[in-house]
Amino acid sequence: MLKDVNGLGPKSLQKLQDAGILTLEALAIQDPKVMADRTGLPESTGNRFITEARLMLKEKMALDFVPGSIAAKVLDVPIFSTGVAGLDKILGGGLRAGAIYEFVGPARSGKTSVCCQCCVTVQLPPDGRTIQIGKDEEYTVHGRGGPAIWLDTEKTFRPDRVSRIAERFGMDPNMAVESINYVKVVNAHHLRWLIEERLPFVLDATNAKLIVVDSLIRHFGAEFIGRETLARRQQIISRLLQLLIEYADAYQAVVIFTNQVRANPSPFGSPTKEAGGNILAYGSTYRIRLRPIKGEERRATIRDAPDLPEEEVTYYLTDIGLVDKNGLGTLANPTSTDNGDTE
Repeated sequence: MLKDVNGLGPKSLQKLQDAGILTLEALAIQDPKVMADRTGLPESTGNRFITEARLMLKEKMALDFVPGSIAAKVLDVPIFSTGVAGLDKILGGGLRAGAIYEFVGPARSGKTSVCCQCCVTVQLPPDGRTIQIGKDEEYTVHGRGGPAIWLDTEKTFRPDRVSRIAERFGMDPNMAVESINYVKVVNAHHLRWLIEERLPFVLDATNAKLIVVDSLIRHFGAEFIGRETLARRQQIISRLLQLLIEYADAYQAVVIFTNQVRANPSPFGSPTKEAGGNILAYGSTYRIRLRPIKGEERRATIRDAPDLPEEEVTYYLTDIGLVDKNGLGTLANPTSTDNGDTE
């Protein structure tokens, strides 16, 4: 544990914890100068603690080179379902712990609804709930048995929508809403403070398995105006994405952030492109493009993925969440409502 680092006394431990450095892994990957600025510890002292943490972790080979066979086991992580069988299929089974998913699309494409639904399904027990998606077709929705965190920059979080989705999966709607740790994000500086300073404490206290940022780019696009601010904006966004990756790894959580589209002035290619530039594309593990088709019909396309082909699936946006093409996706065998055991 962090307190077992050689030479780390109670006062230094408290300074690290106050800065959101709560685990050996988090300490081992720190930059000594950055940590000195955040904690007030001398850079030489911080460097010594970092070295000690790395030596302690060497036995676990958590941060060192390992054979490919061991790396394959590291990649074998928990997965939970989106609640849409077709979407799970093109995602390779669902949402993988330690990964960052970017859902990007225009208004009314279902980005926030994806977030709402995943905040519900992550709370389901790992063995899952079976729902009916067609006349003779069933689909098991697997969860992680843990709560979610929602950072809301667009004021789009709706507890009543979460409640309706929870009822669909046989969960207590009140408990489902209570298990989402919500914060309204006022501006870009507030978002940065929440991710850099507050998020580690919430993750440590709640053991949340899903972090939602809806949307990541919203305040930056409104507050950083003009080419002269572009470099600074991209540096901040890159830093926040790096922290989210670290949190996802340390807490075996999934990160979902939504992104908007902008008009593409070029006469070539798509008429729209993703906001935020290459920083967001490089920062996400999986990029999924959503778009409205007609009425309730929507389409999702895997655009970027390290291990999946580019595929698309049709889904429907309804008042009980996202559902598959063949049916409304209700419980196949309704039982008493509960949220499962905490993982």
